[in-house]
Amino acid sequence: MQQNSPEATLEQVAARYERRLETIRRIQELVRDDPSLASEIAAALNGQGQKLSRRRATTTNVERVKAFLFDRKNDWISAPEIAKALDMSRGTLGQILYQGYANQFEKKAKPGNKKVKLWRLRKEVLS
Repeated sequence: MQQNSPEATLEQVAARYERRLETIRRIQELVRDDPSLASEIAAALNGQGQKLSRRRATTTNVERVKAFLFDRKNDWISAPEIAKALDMSRGTLGQILYQGYANQFEKKAKPGNKKVKLWRLRKEVLS
């Protein structure tokens, strides 16, 4: 197997994950022996864990928006309210609603204020 071949690279990845798995198992044993250790570790890593979760998000921003609207029973809501609830920038949300995924959302003017748009998922997206 060559040093830079795909097989070698996969072996390196597998070895890295095996080491991680061993570490997780050691932590499980420690927590089994001292259950209060879990909350202490979580508290100590909380700030770092939040930063890591932002970098390695498993949920995309569009999935977050769709889940948020779905959880609200797909009621009409303004973009600023969505952005605030999801701690998302207006620019990021605008890219989702107006450009990249516009076909998945519908909008209407807010009654009494036509400048403000209200948003929800299209019915086709819900089914």
